[in-house]
Amino acid sequence: MDQSWADSPLELTNQYLPQSYDLSLKLDHVKPNFQGQVRIPLVENSLYNGEANAPFCLSLHAHKLIVTSAQLQTTEGVSQKLKVSYDRPHQRVVFSAEGVLSATEITVSFLGSVASIKTFHDETYGVFKTNYSDSVQGRSDNYVIATHAQPFGCRSIFPVVDELTHKVPISLSITTKSSFKVVSNAPLSTATIVDMTENSVFTFKPTPPIAPSVFGFMIGDFEKIENISGITPVCAYVTKGDSQYAQYALKTAVSLLPVFETVLGVKYPLEKLDIVALPFLSDAVMENWGMITVIKDALFLDETSASEEAKIPCQAVDFPSIDSSVDRKPCFRR
Repeated sequence: MDQSWADSPLELTNQYLPQSYDLSLKLDHVKPNFQGQVRIPLVENSLYNGEANAPFCLSLHAHKLIVTSAQLQTTEGVSQKLKVSYDRPHQRVVFSAEGVLSATEITVSFLGSVASIKTFHDETYGVFKTNYSDSVQGRSDNYVIATHAQPFGCRSIFPVVDELTHKVPISLSITTKSSFKVVSNAPLSTATIVDMTENSVFTFKPTPPIAPSVFGFMIGDFEKIENISGITPVCAYVTKGDSQYAQYALKTAVSLLPVFETVLGVKYPLEKLDIVALPFLSDAVMENWGMITVIKDALFLDETSASEEAKIPCQAVDFPSIDSSVDRKPCFRR
């Protein structure tokens, strides 16, 4: 393969592109890996300038993922098993078939890895987990699994065209422990208990078209506090026993949201805004669509005793995060 072609964006080299992603994940907080399946409806790529009658081939970004099966659905209603190969230097997985096929969708089953975070020196990227001691009983068996996809971490979560300009809706369902709080970009639609287990399937509404870099989710032992800004619910998810320390950040977010709407001349385009305080986060803050993640040390504040100067860092965290969620157009910057 020509090196320049291999380095080209997938938006140019693929004959087909994802129209959306329907992603299902199974996450067990005690295991070092997770199971996933993604169903991807395909559309012909108007920018493709390769051979028109070439055998079917689709490249997606994937890093530290193992594909266990891949099936192609054709316009004739035929399901065909695809050959899977890896282009590891470019963090890609290639799905191919021998014949010229008219494709409608591809379904990929895969395994991914969950990084275990123990210290602030460990990098929180892709899917990662940790445990923490709560401030109520001092128990250390509280768990968190979260994601960080910027700039190119989404390819560690599922096979995807992990390019900033490729924006399509993402539907997500997560099977995990029923007692966990589960948060993602879009509002939770349903939570269905899995019979004879301690798990539930948490299904979220589809997102608007978004770049992979701002996709994310969080599951774990958290408390939830909420407020409202106009018609937009604003919630904070915090470690157990620490709700009082997130009240100021929540009030700041609620007060800033209408300010940005007025200044930028556009309403907040999503149904909700969540702020998640994590024990570890290498970049300190990440403005995922509808779900801002923040390292808790930068967010927590005892409002009853803090000086006005002490409140400035908390305001500085909320300001750029919310600013990235409201733009002059009804979409996000990323």
